[in-house]
Amino acid sequence: MFIRPLFKEIVVCRCEAERVGTRFKAMFSDHGAAMLLIDAETGIIAEANRGASHLYGFPEAELIGRSLRDLATPDDKTPLGSTVPINQLTASGESVVDSQCTDLVLDGRHYVYAVLTDVTARVIAGRRFNEAAEELEAFAEELQESNSLLEELNNELHNRDAMRVRFLAAMSHELRTPLGAIVGFADILRDGLAGELNEEQSKQIGLIGESGRHVLHLVEEMFDIARIDSGHMELEEQPYGVGEVIDRAVETLRPVIGSSGVEMRLSGTEHLGDIVGDRYRVEQILLNLVGNALKYTETGHVDVCARRERSRVVVEVADTGCGIASCNIERIFDDYFRVTPESAHNVTQRHGGWTWAGSFA
Repeated sequence: MFIRPLFKEIVVCRCEAERVGTRFKAMFSDHGAAMLLIDAETGIIAEANRGASHLYGFPEAELIGRSLRDLATPDDKTPLGSTVPINQLTASGESVVDSQCTDLVLDGRHYVYAVLTDVTARVIAGRRFNEAAEELEAFAEELQESNSLLEELNNELHNRDAMRVRFLAAMSHELRTPLGAIVGFADILRDGLAGELNEEQSKQIGLIGESGRHVLHLVEEMFDIARIDSGHMELEEQPYGVGEVIDRAVETLRPVIGSSGVEMRLSGTEHLGDIVGDRYRVEQILLNLVGNALKYTETGHVDVCARRERSRVVVEVADTGCGIASCNIERIFDDYFRVTPESAHNVTQRHGGWTWAGSFA
């Protein structure tokens, strides 16, 4: 009487267990992830699902009964005692396989349930990242060394700049005294204290005095070079007759012509009026431009033409000299292209004007 209900209960439990087992096997087989059931003692694959078949490139039936160690790469260094090798031969070649393992006991036998993931791409990316990090670290060290070298060079440049300023100060002091004497003697001769002069002599002595004062003014402003380099040059702006400055610059350079036969022609300076600016800087520009024209003109003429255009004065210097090569036209107003304390181009810009050049060489 009591055996029949007990037997019925056993049958029901067994059927339920079979249904659960069938459902688990279906889930195990159809799961997308690679799954293996491995005998823990022998390393033999007891069960393999469809995901494992895709991973290894073998049908599920061929995987079952195969030793997982047979799928390891020759250079695999998985520690002894580990059921699943790290480096395995998969369908895509040698791969790095990550495994999540769970110990199971089925029918009194020890198994390992392993979920496998091919992490080769992640490992390669990590390796490349580490390599890139090492290269970046090496580059950072090189950059630090370069910065240290640049700092040393910068300090050396500062020291040399300080030496240059001291040299300019000494040279300014040494030149100021003889130039002052030249200007003083020119004034004595001009005033007739050493004897009467004719009109031409007085004119020439006056030019000597003016040129001496101009050079003395430049010498006294030797320290402006440092301010020019740093972009802080100051102009002594005041109203002045620009026509007179042009006339004086041309007359100062007439003796340079000598017996060369070059004709100096000046026009347009009579009615220019006054402008505001640094007359010494403007005269320096004119002396540079006209002086260069005379220097490179052996025959012919040098024309200095001035005209008023509204609030500006335009001065053109033309000559019949050798001209300028076309490759240098755009460079002649560059800083340091010629060895001068300050380019005419920069000074003109500071006065709100501009310079340009053309050549028919």
